[in-house]
Amino acid sequence: MIQFVIYNLAILVCLPVLLVIFLVRLVFIRQSLKSVKEQLGFPARENSRNSIWIHAVSVGETVASSGVVNILAEKRSDIPIVFSTTTQPGHEQAKKSIKAKGYRLIYYPYDFLLSVILSLDAVSPRVFASTDTEIWPNFRYMLRLRRSKSAIINGIISDGTMKGARLFDWLYRWTIKNIDLFCMQSEEDARRVIDLGADPSAVFVTGNCKADVAAAELSQDERLALFRDFFGCEKNDSPVFVAGSTNPGEDIPVIDAYLRARQHIPKLKLLIAPRQISRGGEICSMLEEKGVSFCRRTKPSEEPFDALVLDTMGELANAYFAGDVAFVGGSLIRKGCHSLLQPVAAGIGVCYGPHTFKTKDIALQTKVFGVGFEIKNAKELSETIVRILEDASLKDSIREGCRKMMEHNKGAAARTCEKLLELYDRSFSELPRDNRLIRGEELLSGESKTPRAYAFRAVMYPLSLLYRAVLYLYLLPYETGIRKRYKAGIPVISVGNITMGGTGKTPVTAKLVAELKERGFRCCILSRGYGRKTGGDMILEPGTPADPEKYGDEPVLLSAVTGVPVAVGKDRRTTARLAQERFSPDVLIMDDAMQFWQMHRDVEIIVVNSSRPFSGGLTIPAGDMRESKRAFRRGTVMLSIGDEPMSDGDRAVVMKAAPGLRIYDCRVKASSIEFAGARHEPAEHLSGKKVFAFCGIANPSRFTDSLKALGAEVAGCRFYMDHYKYTPEDLHSVVLAAAGCDHIVTTQKDISRIPRGYDAIEGVCTLNITVEAMGEDALIEHILKEAGIG
Repeated sequence: MIQFVIYNLAILVCLPVLLVIFLVRLVFIRQSLKSVKEQLGFPARENSRNSIWIHAVSVGETVASSGVVNILAEKRSDIPIVFSTTTQPGHEQAKKSIKAKGYRLIYYPYDFLLSVILSLDAVSPRVFASTDTEIWPNFRYMLRLRRSKSAIINGIISDGTMKGARLFDWLYRWTIKNIDLFCMQSEEDARRVIDLGADPSAVFVTGNCKADVAAAELSQDERLALFRDFFGCEKNDSPVFVAGSTNPGEDIPVIDAYLRARQHIPKLKLLIAPRQISRGGEICSMLEEKGVSFCRRTKPSEEPFDALVLDTMGELANAYFAGDVAFVGGSLIRKGCHSLLQPVAAGIGVCYGPHTFKTKDIALQTKVFGVGFEIKNAKELSETIVRILEDASLKDSIREGCRKMMEHNKGAAARTCEKLLELYDRSFSELPRDNRLIRGEELLSGESKTPRAYAFRAVMYPLSLLYRAVLYLYLLPYETGIRKRYKAGIPVISVGNITMGGTGKTPVTAKLVAELKERGFRCCILSRGYGRKTGGDMILEPGTPADPEKYGDEPVLLSAVTGVPVAVGKDRRTTARLAQERFSPDVLIMDDAMQFWQMHRDVEIIVVNSSRPFSGGLTIPAGDMRESKRAFRRGTVMLSIGDEPMSDGDRAVVMKAAPGLRIYDCRVKASSIEFAGARHEPAEHLSGKKVFAFCGIANPSRFTDSLKALGAEVAGCRFYMDHYKYTPEDLHSVVLAAAGCDHIVTTQKDISRIPRGYDAIEGVCTLNITVEAMGEDALIEHILKEAGIG
C-alpha cells in the first residue's frame, strides 16, 4: 500500500508539468477532443460489463494484438471485447487490423487515479490485458480492488525495462504482484519477468503474436503487381531495397548505403518508409540533396524515379513483398528495433543495426535461420545488400529460412487467446460473496478502518475535493437560474440517491407508480436503461416482449411490475417529450435521475440505506457518494430503507444539511415468490425450505437477509456483478451447486437476464418484493401535494 501512496504523491508533485504536456498535445499536436475525453476517464457508457479489454499503445502493438482479438471474437462471441490504444495512429490501425464484429474501440486513460476509476467504472472489464511491457501501477491496482483479472500478452522485458526496474524496484515489484497472467514472447522474457517478481505459475511462453498477423505469402505475379503499384512501371530486373520504419538518424545511412550498393547494381531501387509519416518531406529533401530521383506515395508522379517515400500508413507489410532485401529501423539508434517479422514473412533477407533490445529473441532467430544480418554502419549495410542480391543461392536459402522461421513462430495468438479465456472463466469462480468487495467498496464505504483504507482515502481526498468543486461549478448556473431546466408541463417525480450502489430505487419507483395508478393517474416512467447494448430513444410498452439487451434490465423489470410504459433513453428531456406525444400521461416518474440536473422535477425523492445513508461521507473517488451531503437540500422527501430506522446521529446530520427535508423510515418486504408459468405462492412458502440464492445486484446481502427473515435456510449463494448477463454455463453451475436444495431463488431484476428457457428450470423461483413505509398514507399525500396533484 505504501507504494500506492508514494506513486500518487509523485503524480501530484509532477501534476503542473503533466498539465503543460497535456495542453501542448491538445493545442499544438491537435489531439482530438474524443481522445482527450476518453483519456481523462470519460468513455461512452456502452454495455461492456464482464468484457475482455485488450490494450495496445500504438501501431505495432495494435497489429500484434489484433490476431488475439479476432480469435477471441470467433471463439467466444458471448464475451464483449473492448480494445484501446494510446495514440491516434494506433486507433486507425485497429480499424484496419481487427476484423471482429461488435468490438468497442476506445482510448486508454491516463494513469491518474480519477481517470482510471472513471474508465473502469464505465467499461467494467472482467479481464484486462495489455501488450509488451505496459504495466501502469494505478490501473493494475484498481483492477485488483475491483476483483478483475489482469494480464500481459505478447510480453517482452527489454534491457531498458530491466534498468528501469532496478531503479524503481519497489514500484515494479508491487505492480507485477497485481498482474495475474503473463504471456511472454520468449524464455528469456519469462525469466526476466519472474526476476521482477511475477509468480512463476502465472508465467507462460506463448510466442510473438506478430507472426500470426504477418501478411500471407504472395505469388510471384502478385509481387510484380505490387512493384508496378509502387513504382509505376514494370520490374525489368530492378531489385528493390526496402528500408522500413526508419527514424531520425537512420535515413542518411540508409540513403548512403543505397547509393553505394547502386554502384554495383545500377537498377537498384529504394523504397523508404519513415516510422513517422509526417517526416516524408524531410526525407525527400535528403534524397534531393543526394541527387536521387524520388516520388512520394501520397503524390504520384508519371516521371520515372529511383526512390519511393512511403508516407502512408498500413502499407509497409505489403511493401516488403515488393522488395528483395530489407533494413528495419530503430536499430541503428537506441530505439530497440521495430518489427523484423514483416520482412521475414515476405521471404527476404533483413538487415538491422546493433540495437535490438526490444526484439532480441526474434533478432537471434533471424541469425539462427540464416535470414538476418546485423550491420553497424552504411558501409556494412551496402555490402550486405550487394551480397544478398548477387548470390542467387543465398536468396533461395534465405527464402527457405524465412518459411521455416515463420512456421516456428505460428500459433502465438491462439495460445494467448487460450490463456486469456482460462483466466476469464476462472475469474467468475473466484468472485467473492459480496458485490461490494468486487467493486472495491470496502475502501469507498468508510466501513473499513484498516491502515490501507485510511491511506487510500488520504491519497484520494484531494481528487475528491477537486471533483466536488467541478460539480459545484457545474450545478451553480442551474441553482441560480442562469441555466434553465426543461419543464415537461406535467408533474414530474424523480426517484434517486446520492451514493453508488443499491439503495432500493427500483422497488420505490414501482411502489409509487402502483399508488398513483390506484388513484387514477396515468403514469409513464423515464429510465436511462443502464447496461443495454442499443442506443437511441425507445418506448417499452406493457405486454411487449422485452429484451434486457435492448432496453436494459431495470426498464424490463419496471414495465413487467408496474404495467405502465417505460421511455428509455439517456436524455430524459427527449424521452419525456416522446412519452407525452405517445401516451399523454398525467405524471412522469424519473427513475435514478437525481443527477440529471437538466430537467425540472416537482418532487425529488431521495432513497438511502438506513444503516449508511451517506456512506463514509466522502465523494468519489475517496468515497462512494455521487454528491456531497449538500445535495440533500434538493430533496422533497427522504426514504430511509433498512431493517432498522436511521440512527439519531445520521438523522441529525441530514437535518442540518437540509432542515426542511421530511424523512420516512421504510423497509423492503417479500411479497410473494413466483415460479415458471406465472404461478405465485406466498413468500412464507420458503419458511423451513433449504434454498440456494444467486443474484447480480448492487446489494446482495439484502437479498439473502430477506430470505433468512422468511425462515428459509440459505444453504449456499453465488453473487455476480451488478447487471450481470447470465450464460447457460452460469446456470448449469448454479444448478450443480444447488444440488439437494428445495429451491433456487433469484431476484426480479435477475430473472430478466437469464437465458430464455433456463428460467423454467424446476425449482427456480423469483422473490418478489415491495416497499412499505411508516406513515405510508401521509407520505403519498405529501408527494401528491408537492407534485400539485393532491
